[in-house]
Amino acid sequence: MPYYKYEIRDAKGVFQTSQTYADNKTELIKTFQNTGCLIISITELGTTRKARKRKMHKKAKTEDLLVFAKQLALLLDSGIPLLDTLGTVTKQIQSVRLLEAAEAVKKDVEGGNPLSESFGKWPKIFESFWRDVLRAGEISGQMALVIRKVSDYIRAREEIKKKIINAFIYPCILLVFAVIAVLIFLYRIIPVFEKLFESFNLKLPEFTQALIDLSHFLRERFFISVFIIGFVVFITKAFLKTPAGQKALTFIFMRLPVVGDFFMAMTIKNFSSILGMLLTSGVPIIQALEIAADTSGNLYFQQKLHAAKTKITNGTNVTDSFEETELFPAIAMQLITVGEKTGNIGGMMDEINDYYSDILDTLTGRLAALLEPIMLIFIAIIIGSLVIAMFLPILKMANIGM
Repeated sequence: MPYYKYEIRDAKGVFQTSQTYADNKTELIKTFQNTGCLIISITELGTTRKARKRKMHKKAKTEDLLVFAKQLALLLDSGIPLLDTLGTVTKQIQSVRLLEAAEAVKKDVEGGNPLSESFGKWPKIFESFWRDVLRAGEISGQMALVIRKVSDYIRAREEIKKKIINAFIYPCILLVFAVIAVLIFLYRIIPVFEKLFESFNLKLPEFTQALIDLSHFLRERFFISVFIIGFVVFITKAFLKTPAGQKALTFIFMRLPVVGDFFMAMTIKNFSSILGMLLTSGVPIIQALEIAADTSGNLYFQQKLHAAKTKITNGTNVTDSFEETELFPAIAMQLITVGEKTGNIGGMMDEINDYYSDILDTLTGRLAALLEPIMLIFIAIIIGSLVIAMFLPILKMANIGM
């Protein structure tokens, strides 16, 4: 079967590019046209045998899941049966772990199991919202629609992640530069000054002597130093994975200027995005709220929302339950109130998501602009302190000479 690379714009105008199998180019064109897609280009890559030689990687990356969801939605929307869709999409997967999961899902579905239940057996590959959204699609008969919503959610989340990474790239480069500069100073420059000080038999200031002792320790006990640093990093990472560590990190972040606003905006955006997707897909609000809270990435936020879920379960309305958490600003609460009165909380959550996407863009730029001078000042203080420590004995010697 021929293997094609395509570039299209879907019915919403979103650009998509991927690879797929088809009996021939004409059939593939008809498939896209039937779903209202604008075809930009279709290129034949070769036969199935050649396609199988594609390069595979082990981890299931976000990009793999995004392409997987897009292709599932596209083929199901074209009227292709579920098993045929799974078979076609599985052949194009480039992740070993995702391929393993997809093949197992296909086998389960062939055995009569629901698609949602089959996805639920692979929680390390497919997050919990996959199972619940697919279950809602099975009940409503809108499987293609709900998978497209999953695809849109994954794409939006990945875009935010890239923006955050871009904002931190330059400060991280500066930090690496600072670390390298300090190591060069400790390993190469301080020993030169140490020999100079020994030749004059000077009593060194405490700060200078401490740096020389540190230089000795790093040079003479290099492997011990590496072990200590590695051990500290390991313990810190292990602690941050615990509830106490996450709570401590959240407490620190939320009280920092700009960083706290950024952290809260990102949490509200993540929460409203997944809650809106779940509710508009037909997932019941109690179940949707639990999933959205657990995937918010903020332990403090999560605990408050679980308390709100309990109140809603006991009969309190959504607006009052959310307001008592004191997590949401006035504009978000107004939209939630309107959503509850109109029976469209999912739609209002999408509006909150859009609003906080714009806020997050602004805060990302502001945070990047703030971090750059802070890192430059930090580097200047570190390097300046090292230089001063080495020149203090020289200045002392000059004063003695005078």
